[in-house]
Amino acid sequence: MVVTIQCPKETKAKKEHKCDFCLGIIEKGTTYLKSVYVYDSIYSWKTHEKCSKIADELKMYDECDEGVTTEDFHEFINDRYKVIMSETKNEIYESDLFVFPSFIKQLDFVINYHSLHNS
Repeated sequence: MVVTIQCPKETKAKKEHKCDFCLGIIEKGTTYLKSVYVYDSIYSWKTHEKCSKIADELKMYDECDEGVTTEDFHEFINDRYKVIMSETKNEIYESDLFVFPSFIKQLDFVINYHSLHNS
């Protein structure tokens, strides 16, 4: 069972970190969310605000009893990318020439799609 010691809190990066959701870089000087948990040991979880927001928007936490892991996040984004592509750009998506973009590009695509359609 995961126990929360510190709920997600906006923090300004004093040094470069890695986002625990997307594994991208959290640049020094930017704001990110930091929380602290206990699960076998104490650990901190750092994430871009945009990654945390899309996790909430896609209701990832409803599917994961022990919290959303990096792997869960990647799977959700990959699955959502496929759904959006098949619904909006199926001709391209079904093409033999289609190549899946990097995870970060899929993430940006999903975030942009949701910000346009949920505003």
